[in-house]
Amino acid sequence: MVAFEITGGQVHDSKMAISLLEAANIAFVYFNADMAYGTKNIREYIQSLDADMACPNKSNAKIIYKFDKGQYKGRNVVERYF
Repeated sequence: MVAFEITGGQVHDSKMAISLLEAANIAFVYFNADMAYGTKNIREYIQSLDADMACPNKSNAKIIYKFDKGQYKGRNVVERYF
C-alpha cells in the first residue's frame, strides 16, 4: 500500500508523515527514516504502533534515541524503489 499527498514546495515531507502512515493503514515492525523524520511527534506515533524506529538523531537533539544502525542501512531500498 502506498499513500501520497501533493503539497506545496515549502512544506517539509516530515509534516505529512503521520497522516500518510495513517492513510496507508498498514502494520509494520520497523520504520526507517532519515533524521529529518526524527521529530518527537513522529517518534511517539511510531512507538504507539509498537514499532521500532531506525532513525539517526539530529545533531541538536536534546534526547538521544538508540536505533539499529544495521536496520537503518536498509532505508535506501525504499528510496531506490521510487
